[in-house]
Order: sequence, then structure tokens, then C-alpha cells
Amino acid sequence: MLQFGYATKYTANAVFHTETPSQYLRWLNQQIRWSKSFFREWLFNAMWWHKHHIWMTYESIVAGVFPYFVTGTVIAYAWSGDVWNIIWLLCTVQIMGLLKGLFASVLKRDPVMFFMSIYGVFYMTSLLPAKYFAMLTINKKSWGTSGRKSLIKNYNSLIPLVVWAAILVPGFIYTVAMEFLKNKDVGMPRDKIIYLSAACGSYALYWLVIFVCWKCCVQQRLHKKEHLVRAENDYGERSIASKSWALSSPVAHDDPSGTWRM
Repeated sequence: MLQFGYATKYTANAVFHTETPSQYLRWLNQQIRWSKSFFREWLFNAMWWHKHHIWMTYESIVAGVFPYFVTGTVIAYAWSGDVWNIIWLLCTVQIMGLLKGLFASVLKRDPVMFFMSIYGVFYMTSLLPAKYFAMLTINKKSWGTSGRKSLIKNYNSLIPLVVWAAILVPGFIYTVAMEFLKNKDVGMPRDKIIYLSAACGSYALYWLVIFVCWKCCVQQRLHKKEHLVRAENDYGERSIASKSWALSSPVAHDDPSGTWRM
């Protein structure tokens, strides 16, 4: 569109209905596919940054280099030899996630958006290694085109997770061991014990609250395919492809045409 002289504009009110993965490996495969597309398009769109608003250009550049910064930070803290660095990193990521989730909830007037705060953990543990795997296999199109096609192909997405764990887990063990060796004679300072206890307790409390809210307030209200009912109207019969969406996903907003009802 930019090549033909059209401008683009972001709107937070756009609504699009799709079927999303409900299983972790299918979701991870989807993210790998999307990352491949992102890196291809990112290099292509670099030629059109001068046509974007300066803020969009900034966001595009940050999105391209941000994974490398996070990777270096996570590895450095995992191998730092100080347990506080790891706890501080986890708490900082979660605090930023809470602020983003709160902002999204206020902006969309929907408390469910508060669950966006868990995104940081998924990013560091899953999406980050998946992005590198996507770059390494960017020209590989023989697998991963759909999470439904083969169970074996789904397990390809475990490769980056195993490599990422092989890098971080020894670092965590090294850090805990170094912390023990440094304090085995004189003991850990009292202030540090208080800080670590407060940080760990707050982090555990956050996940407990998120889990309880999810189980009690969200999970039971999720729509399922079999709950969708399609009502015919005067707009004419739809195509077979269009009708297939009647069993795909519910419509959670006003539909002026009246073609859907729950």
C-alpha cells in the first residue's frame, strides 16, 4: 500500500474474528510462523520508513532490535552469580506487565485485558527463543504451515525451548551455587534476606491471584465452537467458506447486520 502512495493508520477499535490456537505447541508454532513473516516484512519495510510517522519508524526499529537486548540481559543476569539479579529481573518484567495490563483495561474498559500482564513471562521463556529459531529457518517452508497437520511437526517448536533452557538452567544453578559459597561463612545480609523474601512473596502472590481469577472469572465464560448459533437473515445465503465460520468463533460485539447471534 505504501508503494502505491497510500497512508496507513492504526486504530485500536478494529475488530477481526479468527480461530486462535488453544494448545501451547500450536500457539508456539503460530508464533514462529509469524516471526518469519515479521523479519521478512521488517527488512522490506525499512525502505519505507521515511513514509511513516516518526513514532511508527521508531517502533519498527525497536521491534527489530529489542529481542537482542532482552537476550543479552536475560543471559547476563542468569549467569551473574547473584540471586537478587534474577529476582529483580522477574519482578521488573512483571511490574511493567501489570502497568500495561492496567492501561489496556482502562483503555478498552475490559478487566480481562489485565491478563496481558502475563505476556512478559511467555515472551522471555517462549517467544524470545522462537524468534531466533524463526530467523534460522526463515527459508524453510516444508513444515509449520499449520498446527493441525501433524503432531510430529508440532514438536519442532520445542527445539528453541530446549536450546534456551540449556543456556539458562546451568546459569541459574551457577548463580545459586555462587550465592551459597559467598554467604556460607558469614551468612546472607539481613537486608538482602528481607528484599528477597518480599520480592519472591510478591511474585508468588501475583501468580496465585492471576490463577484464581482465571479459574473463577474467565475460564468458565470462554465461548466454545458448539455454543455458536447462526441466525439467517435477509442478506442472502452465504458461501460455503463463509458458513464454515459459524463454528469457528463467537462474535463478542454488536453486529448491525444481525447475521450472528449467541
